[in-house]
Amino acid sequence: MRINVVNRSDTDLYLLQVLQDIKLTFGNVALNSTLMKHKELREYLRSMYEKDLVAIESDLIYNKSSEN
Repeated sequence: MRINVVNRSDTDLYLLQVLQDIKLTFGNVALNSTLMKHKELREYLRSMYEKDLVAIESDLIYNKSSEN
């Protein structure tokens, strides 16, 4: 999945880096545990990625229609 980092704030990028560090240092279980304990963080991440998911879906639809 591609992430549009151009439109990310410094805070968003820092948060993504911290989460990546948790995953690399402590593994997926620790990352999942962190996300499960913090509902606000889960909701924030979901909203942050929503635009990316919409963009990816529209790219897929465009590419599929271009093939026909």
